[in-house]
Amino acid sequence: MGFLESEDKISVISTIYKHKQKLSQALDSILNQTFKNIEIILVDNNALPETLMVAKEYRDRYPTIVRIVSEPTQGIASARNRGVRESTGDFITFCDEDDIWMPDKLLKQLNVQKKHPEYSIVTNLVDFISYEDGRVVESRKTFSPQFWATELLGKTEHYQKYPLYNPHPSTMFFRKSLALEVGLFDEGFNPYWTEDTEFSLRMYEKGPIYLIPESLTQIRLSSKEYLKTRQGDFDWVAIKNLNYFFSILCKKFGSDKDPVSRKALKKIRAQWMRELSIKFLAYQEGKTYARELLTRALADQPFNLKTWKIYLRTFFPQKYYPSFFHFEKIVKGSLPMKVDESLLKNLFTLDEIKF
Repeated sequence: MGFLESEDKISVISTIYKHKQKLSQALDSILNQTFKNIEIILVDNNALPETLMVAKEYRDRYPTIVRIVSEPTQGIASARNRGVRESTGDFITFCDEDDIWMPDKLLKQLNVQKKHPEYSIVTNLVDFISYEDGRVVESRKTFSPQFWATELLGKTEHYQKYPLYNPHPSTMFFRKSLALEVGLFDEGFNPYWTEDTEFSLRMYEKGPIYLIPESLTQIRLSSKEYLKTRQGDFDWVAIKNLNYFFSILCKKFGSDKDPVSRKALKKIRAQWMRELSIKFLAYQEGKTYARELLTRALADQPFNLKTWKIYLRTFFPQKYYPSFFHFEKIVKGSLPMKVDESLLKNLFTLDEIKF
């Protein structure tokens, strides 16, 4: 068993909601792990009846391993927190309801974590698979350190030795005690988006995130049907949560006494406003909002050629936008009621941070 002890126990947490067709594959991959001392906690986050039925079938078939707990507050952060609090294992890992694990995933991660207790999270490479048939689309992929992390931490000796990877939740493995110490997932990110990134940052502050250079998880890509239904949707949740995450970064790194970090925050803000402007340009009535964001981005970085290129192209007729900005078509109709000038003024700002 190497570094493993007989009493080592791993709690596997899976939030269930709608993927009834794929849930069985996910659960089978967990039950087929070579490391057997596990419990599986299925968090019912207002799951569809047919999905809950599949979960109950596994609970009834494996009553000593599988439990179902309920979290009525809709949101992945709340659901994962419920699972962690209900768990009885020393180690925690997540498996999304449509993902698949390789048989040795838990054994290999536990070996690393036991040998190196200083690691805050142990993660691994992934294979991306198609939703429809499970075919491997991309292999041995990693969730590389993100732009914001490199800007804020990239020059530190610790970061250069241990980059801040942004692990997919289905690859995360960590000690329950450390997760409780940092406060679990921030439920301000409900219902979804960026909660795992912010959690990884707080864990990283307690110790390195280690990447096992082996594909131990298969991440299922979104279905073609789902992507088709999302065309034309304005992702208000992603915008709201990115703004919330920026406010957290400002509180951590935005001291008036640290001009280097404040300069990095301005660069991060400028890039995110530039990227967000593209979302607005996909809408018939979004051009004014896009230009406002681009103007703010240029105020932070007046010599950024990428931003200037996008800004100048907004003065061309809208019929050219799909080819310019790489989206399928212009979405007709009004933007959501939540989108107005006050939204733009409040994006990526904090009154107490002086830029």
